[in-house]
Amino acid sequence: MRFRVIPTKYIVNGLRTSFAGDILTGPTMWALFWAVVFVIAGLWVGTRTFRRDA
Repeated sequence: MRFRVIPTKYIVNGLRTSFAGDILTGPTMWALFWAVVFVIAGLWVGTRTFRRDA
């Protein structure tokens, strides 16, 4: 498998796999990883923005 730097693709593939019933597979774990990365990045950027404006 080639590594591609399109995290949303991993999230979509992981969701498709989980809807098919395969919960603990590679695509689902990649989706979880990238979703957590997005949440952490969003919280960091949002917190930084609010602290600058305050």
